[in-house]
Amino acid sequence: MIFFYLLISVMPMTHHPLWERAVGEVTVIKYVGGACVLYAVLHFLVRRRPPRFFASWQARLFVVFYLLAALSFLTTSLPTDLRFSPFLSYTSFLGLFFITLTVVDSVNRFRWVLLVAIG
Repeated sequence: MIFFYLLISVMPMTHHPLWERAVGEVTVIKYVGGACVLYAVLHFLVRRRPPRFFASWQARLFVVFYLLAALSFLTTSLPTDLRFSPFLSYTSFLGLFFITLTVVDSVNRFRWVLLVAIG
């Protein structure tokens, strides 16, 4: 959970020298996001009941939007640097959607996420 708190706390730092440093073609913040995805997958596997990913229309429409962006990227995009790819941003948002709905499963965790975001 600490990686998720770290991810939430550094998301507003768009031009920070540490978090936006590229290691290979991926930034450090994307590695933290990858660690969060791994934690969310493990947390998903040990949960008693799965989260309701598509309970709201906003969630459904977001996934449809992502699928349309993926289709557009795969059919009409030119090769670009991964750090500046809009499709990678959409993929990051989809990962954050999965992570948040999987990991934030109690009122106490929701409270801590809000406190970290405010801080």
